Amino acid sequence: MNETFLFFGVMSILFVLVIAFGIMKMFKTNSLRQSFLQSTLIGLLLYAIVSIWWFFIYATDGFSQIFGVLYYGIAFIISCLVNYIVLYLITKLKSK
Repeated sequence: MNETFLFFGVMSILFVLVIAFGIMKMFKTNSLRQSFLQSTLIGLLLYAIVSIWWFFIYATDGFSQIFGVLYYGIAFIISCLVNYIVLYLITKLKSK
């Protein structure tokens, strides 16, 4: 039970951090491309670090290692999509 809360807790925190970073950059730069690329790179770095931590340090059996990294990869893709949608909506709202 602790392992599940830790796994999804870290995933949720990263999800919120990546989107918050993208929004913050969007308000500073007003550039959709720059904000999205920077937040995607930050997300890639953070998700890669957490995936390595999960695979080599925390998880003990092969099943949880592989599926943990797989779920972190899926979470990264979903966070990129949500981040792009949020940033796109911000640019449309600012242009009105």
